[in-house]
Amino acid sequence: MLEGVNRGKKKTGKKLQAEVKFITGYRAGACFRWFVFLCETKGRKLTELNSEYQILTAGLKDLNSLRGLEKLCFPIDAWPFLDMIGALTLPNIVRFKMEDDGQLIGFIAGDVRKMQRVGWIATVAVHPDYRRRGLAEKLLELCEDAMGMPRIKLTVRASNEAAIMLYRRNGYLQVGRWRNYYKGGEDGVVMEKTLL
Repeated sequence: MLEGVNRGKKKTGKKLQAEVKFITGYRAGACFRWFVFLCETKGRKLTELNSEYQILTAGLKDLNSLRGLEKLCFPIDAWPFLDMIGALTLPNIVRFKMEDDGQLIGFIAGDVRKMQRVGWIATVAVHPDYRRRGLAEKLLELCEDAMGMPRIKLTVRASNEAAIMLYRRNGYLQVGRWRNYYKGGEDGVVMEKTLL
């Protein structure tokens, strides 16, 4: 499993660089290739993150930290316990966590549906103390590419204007609305992005 991807290190006006550290194991090679693909082939500047932050593959050992982050970010809609276990263990789920000095500050999970040729962003969570720093956007970019699907979809509360704006800035368009989707009867806005 990919154990660490350090981001950061600006070199006075030169191209941003990244340090990649990983421990060989299940999916390490695939995760490493995704990272190299993002940084070199697509030219995305994932290395702009502060060097204190790490993006890692999430696993079952992150269950307790994820439960806390979900409750903090989504007090009404936090995932049930079994859904979190599924997100951290099922083979068709792409999952990344972001840490600051070992503390979980961000998480994203994407459901790869190969038969439908679509990926679904299941959740994006960033600790409130770390918002407005571009971290959700970085997680979103990484997850989109890791899923490798031509279309990416997600659902967001209709009242979550900040998230809707984030998704629009990143190429998502509203393609539907699910009535009474969330607890409390709020509608879910379905958004989709087509990748080239």
